[in-house]
Amino acid sequence: MTEINAKGLSRRAFFGLGATGAAVAGLTGCSPAPQSDAAAPATTGDTTMPATGTATYEWEIAPEPITDIASTVDTDILVIGAGLSGCACAAAAAEKGGKVTVVEKTGSFNGRGGGFGAINSRYMEAQNIVVDKVNAKQHWIAQCASRTNEDLIVKFFNNSEEASNWLIDKCEALGGSAMVGAFYSHDDVYAEQPGYHMFMIPEEAGLTSTGFAGAELCYLDAVKDGAEFVFDSPAVQLVKDDSGKVCGCICETSEGYVQYNAAKGVVLATGGFGRDLEFRLAQDPRLDETVDCTNQEGATAESLKAAVRAGAMAVHTDWIQLLPFMSPDEQGYGVAAFYTDGQASYAPTLCRATGRRVVNELTDRKRYADAILETGEPCVQITCKKAMYGEGLENAMKAGITHEFNSLEEAAA
Repeated sequence: MTEINAKGLSRRAFFGLGATGAAVAGLTGCSPAPQSDAAAPATTGDTTMPATGTATYEWEIAPEPITDIASTVDTDILVIGAGLSGCACAAAAAEKGGKVTVVEKTGSFNGRGGGFGAINSRYMEAQNIVVDKVNAKQHWIAQCASRTNEDLIVKFFNNSEEASNWLIDKCEALGGSAMVGAFYSHDDVYAEQPGYHMFMIPEEAGLTSTGFAGAELCYLDAVKDGAEFVFDSPAVQLVKDDSGKVCGCICETSEGYVQYNAAKGVVLATGGFGRDLEFRLAQDPRLDETVDCTNQEGATAESLKAAVRAGAMAVHTDWIQLLPFMSPDEQGYGVAAFYTDGQASYAPTLCRATGRRVVNELTDRKRYADAILETGEPCVQITCKKAMYGEGLENAMKAGITHEFNSLEEAAA
């Protein structure tokens, strides 16, 4: 039974998915947390204020510069973060002859997901797969409730073909190939676009990645071309020159603080912050500890906080994507998401207490997720088994997140 608190929201609101039946599956929700619980108020003193001119949180105030530096490293290009974007940046810079150093807080390169999306690639051309670019842009923006940086979307549409072929080259160099998946909505009313690529790489290639291999492919090529990766070295403070430009960072290591100086540029490639409870609460007080996250454990905001402390203005950090197709009975990106998004997302979503739909299921993801959070009751979704395909349904039923009923009456009982 879900407990309803004084604010009228449950501490955990579930969105369910079923195969002709209900599953307690989906997005975990939460009640708003008071701002005072989210983070300690900032104090001013002699420290520098952030670019906004006001400070609410401790991490918005620049600390005293770290001076007890154990060693210094000079490089051309400093990349902070060894996820997919950091490894790709390092590989691209190293193959052009740059002296590249990558610092990473965890013990290895990392990444998430099962593939990558592109507007075009040579594999798509070989299969005569064409994306309706106008429709795809409109769909993307609509799905995000217009909370998008349209310049970046245009950049993706213009450059993703070149980038995808560059990554495919690395895959094929190890004897692999790419598959363009057809697992997307073909519905006339709510059509999605093709373009999701998955790599198939032979075991003898020796890769260690269990999911999408893109980060490892870039990491291997970056190392081959001379890039240096330094692990277990979280960046705790950015370094600025006399003009105020960021020119390096200071990492905390087991041997003391190490300062990295970059002659040509510093790239922050630190990924998401979904695992940083303090930071995400500052963006959206509803997203407290009861809300699970599909980000890997290292998706925290240390470097983003360091950038704010250095004077950067965080833009659109409250535009957090909530995916209303997950299961609270699983941790992170579990079985449910492999079949819910494309196969059952648009079936009736019901409040268990009232039996009424909580949202127009054809709306964008933000309104969908907001409706679930605002319901205050576990939600379920009823769909027809005939609408399901592949092994996703069977796996979800084995996992206990989806249940089958022979009739609506049986489901309602």
